[in-house]
Amino acid sequence: MKPRIAVLGCGYWGSNHIRTLKALGALHAVSDTNRARAEGFASEQDCLAIEPDQLFVRDDIDAIIMALPPQFHADLAVRAVENGKDVLVEKPIALTVADAERSVQAAKDNKRVFMVGHVLRFHPA
Repeated sequence: MKPRIAVLGCGYWGSNHIRTLKALGALHAVSDTNRARAEGFASEQDCLAIEPDQLFVRDDIDAIIMALPPQFHADLAVRAVENGKDVLVEKPIALTVADAERSVQAAKDNKRVFMVGHVLRFHPA
């Protein structure tokens, strides 16, 4: 079964994730504080538009990609993993070391995947 992934944040970078997930058959939902923007993407990509607060508690979402301003990363990542979601957060992981550590610890405590979307363009692998 393919993972059911939601994208939180339908701006420039979020739209890249949306298109890629759709091509992979893993896009389940989109969400944005701008409801019209989320509904537009949902209509174009044939997926659900969900209010941001609902992403964390729905059983039909396995993972959340967070393409948000960095000041929101830590609190929302912690909330997601505490609700059983795997998380990919766009860089930077957080604005402070303490927030980064809090996010990582929450993922460990809840046995969830937590990763940062780093670009490895020049990585030799």
